[in-house]
Amino acid sequence: MPRPLRILFPDACYHVMNRGAGHQKIFKNNFHRNIFLNLLEESHKIFNLKIFAYCLMDNHYHLLVSTPNANLPRIMRHINGVYTQQYNRLTGTDGPLFRGRYKAKLIGDDCYQLIVSRYIHLNAVEAGIVNHPADYKWSSYGAYLGLSESPAWLFKNTIINQLAETKSLSHVKNYQDYVEEKHIEEINIFSSIKHTAPILGSESFKQKVLSEIDTAPIIQSCSSDLKRAKTIPTIDLIISQVCVAYNINREALMHSHSGMKNWPKTISVYICRKIFGHLLKDISQAFKFYRHEAVSSIVHKCHSRLVEHPELSEEIDVIVESIKRLILQ
Repeated sequence: MPRPLRILFPDACYHVMNRGAGHQKIFKNNFHRNIFLNLLEESHKIFNLKIFAYCLMDNHYHLLVSTPNANLPRIMRHINGVYTQQYNRLTGTDGPLFRGRYKAKLIGDDCYQLIVSRYIHLNAVEAGIVNHPADYKWSSYGAYLGLSESPAWLFKNTIINQLAETKSLSHVKNYQDYVEEKHIEEINIFSSIKHTAPILGSESFKQKVLSEIDTAPIIQSCSSDLKRAKTIPTIDLIISQVCVAYNINREALMHSHSGMKNWPKTISVYICRKIFGHLLKDISQAFKFYRHEAVSSIVHKCHSRLVEHPELSEEIDVIVESIKRLILQ
């Protein structure tokens, strides 16, 4: 299995996650959780780590962090290593606690930091542990809302202030409304790309990072994983390969009709969303849809069509394979 991608540069932002080996618990009691939080504080003081959000579940943890000194591997060796030592000492066990290296997804623009913070703060709700995110003590959400004391090392305002443009309510209330809104599509992006995409951000952010990664001295990466980072094709590439498959030009594909009247356009949208996990807003912009809901509607109709006619899935499979061959060259 390839090692997780590591792209390091000053002030990079990451969604970091690790879980127990064999799905074992890594926090058996609240004392263990406090040890981990103390390590976050220690890492802030020693390594200049900025923690924006966290959630400590029984068998895994989530962090949203920034590294002004481009030193994430050193920080995570300290956190995971020291915690494992203390856990083993307290429980009388030995050996590795975590199932492997931590996962770290590079996070781009501010809006994506908001998305990740929401995902982290809803983790206990999604797991069915609590009905309301503020009821879970071991996440940073209570501190965001002022329901619990905010530690000095939690940079919550970095996230909250990203909603400052809405003037009718306080920034905290804006953030609470954002997290607790039940019908936000953004949260679903993790179900489709969390296992394959090492970079979460706009197309321009991804392309900037990937284009500079081999030349900028401040950016470091594992070359074997860089190839994997480039396996998320651009929307333009997907459209061009659908055009090749159906022997049409881009203008014909981008015609206003969708559905069976324009099957190439429909499956282009489907591939962008369902296969490669592009965001609704990026797909809408590329296809010049007025509303993001149009993307979800097209994907749903395409899925229904594929269920009725399984042979059409072969067309999509051929196109997807051609796209993968191109980006792996």
